[in-house]
Amino acid sequence: MGMAVMLDEIINYVQSLQNQVEFLSMKLTAASTFQDFNSDIDVLETMQRAKAFEALKVQNVISPQFGQFGPNFGCHPQLPHSK
Repeated sequence: MGMAVMLDEIINYVQSLQNQVEFLSMKLTAASTFQDFNSDIDVLETMQRAKAFEALKVQNVISPQFGQFGPNFGCHPQLPHSK
């Protein structure tokens, strides 16, 4: 094997290694972005659950005062009777 052929093989091998590094780097970036996206979704879901829990607590405070459906549900306001 001549010197030129050996150098050509080395160059090809180094280029293939560079391509693999670039591919793996892109794959790692995509996985990292996906993980960050999932983390953002987890935070959003946690906030939504907290708000829903707060709404339930408020509803439980209101319900005993006005019944299950709140004030004036299914009834008409009383109008004064004229005599």
